[in-house]
Amino acid sequence: ITRQHIQMLMANDEFEKTLQFIYKIVRKNPNEYCKWEYFRYVVKADIELEQLKHAHSICTVRITAPNNPLEIVYEDFGDVDYAIAEKSKNAKKLWLKRALNHYLQSYTIDKNNVILYKKIATIYEDLKDYKNSIQWLTKAIKKDKSYILAYYHKSHILEICQNYNEAIKTLCDLKQVYPQEEIYYSVGEILKSKGDYKNAIKEYKKGTNDDKYGHCHLKIADCYEELKDYKNVIKTYKKMFKNCPKNPKEWILQLIGEFYVRINDTDNAQLTFNKILHTRNNEYSEYHKGKAYYNLMRIYYDKKLHQKTLQCALKAKKLYKKQAKENSEWGLEVLGEIVDIYVYIGNCYLDMNTNHLASIKAYKKVLYFMSYFETEHLKEWGKNIT
Repeated sequence: ITRQHIQMLMANDEFEKTLQFIYKIVRKNPNEYCKWEYFRYVVKADIELEQLKHAHSICTVRITAPNNPLEIVYEDFGDVDYAIAEKSKNAKKLWLKRALNHYLQSYTIDKNNVILYKKIATIYEDLKDYKNSIQWLTKAIKKDKSYILAYYHKSHILEICQNYNEAIKTLCDLKQVYPQEEIYYSVGEILKSKGDYKNAIKEYKKGTNDDKYGHCHLKIADCYEELKDYKNVIKTYKKMFKNCPKNPKEWILQLIGEFYVRINDTDNAQLTFNKILHTRNNEYSEYHKGKAYYNLMRIYYDKKLHQKTLQCALKAKKLYKKQAKENSEWGLEVLGEIVDIYVYIGNCYLDMNTNHLASIKAYKKVLYFMSYFETEHLKEWGKNIT
C-alpha cells in the first residue's frame, strides 16, 4: 500500500509530497522502510525538483551500502548525470559520457531492462552517434517486441539520418503489434518531411477515423497547400467541423481565415474572421475573437482603411489584455500580439496625420513591453514588423 501511494504521488507530479511521505515513513520505522527502493523514489523526486546534488549524494551512499542492487544504483547515477548534462552549458558532453558509462555498468549486471536500452540510445543520440543509438533501439525491440517507444525513437533517428524507407519500415513493424491511428500520422510525417506529399496524404487519411483533435486533418491540409491544391485545403478544414468534436469551431475558422490570408484572398479571409465574431460565447470565445479582431486589423490596414483598423485594434487589445491577466497559458504569444497592436495603432495615426501625440503614446507602449521579451524573440519580432 505504501509503495502504491508513492507511485500515485509520483504519477501526479507531487514530488514534494512524495519526499515528505517517504521521510515520514522512514522516521516511523527505519529498520523496515529504510531500504533502497524508497530512496530510489527520493532520487527520482530530487531529479524532478532539480535537487541534483542531493540525488547524487544519495546514490553515492547507496553504492557503498550492503544489499543495494548495483544495477539499479548505476541506472540512478546515470539519470542524475543526464539531468546535470541537461542543465550544463559548458560541460554537457562530459556529463553525457558519465551518464552513458553508468548506464553501461548497469547493463553489464542486468541485460533484461529494456528501458535502460532506450536510455543508452538517447545518450548516443545526444552525442550525435546515431549508428550506436539505432543499434541499441534495435536490441530493445528484439528484447521486447511490444516496447512501443523504442519503435518510435528508432524511426525518429532514421528520419534524422534521412533513411526514410527504414524509418517507415520500423513504423510498419510497429503496426503488427500496435495497430493504432497515430502510427499512420507518424508515417505521414516522415513522407511529408521527405516531400512526398501525395503519399503522406494517403497515410494521414488512414488515421482520420479516430482523429477527434484534428491532427491528421491539419497535416492533410498542409500537404494540399504545399501541392497548391487550395480547393482540397478548404474541403479538409470543413471536414474538421464534422469529424473533430474536440476542437472549437472558432479555431477551425481561424485556420481557414489565416489560410485565405496566405493565398492573398483577403475578401474571404475578412468574411471568415467576421464569422468568428458572431459565434456564441464559450470558454474559447474571448481569445479567438481577439485573434479575429487582430487579423481584421491587419487586413484593414493593408487596405488603408485606417478608422476600421483602429476600431479592430482597440477591441483586440481589450480582449488580449484580459487574456494576459486571466490566462497565463497563452503567455508570450498574446503579449507579442499586444505589441503588434500598438505598432499598428501608432502607424495608423501617423499615416492619417491627425494625432501625432496618440502615435507617440502607442510607440512608447511598444518600448514599455520590450522588457518582457527575450533577446531572440525580439530579433524575430523585429524582422516580422519590418
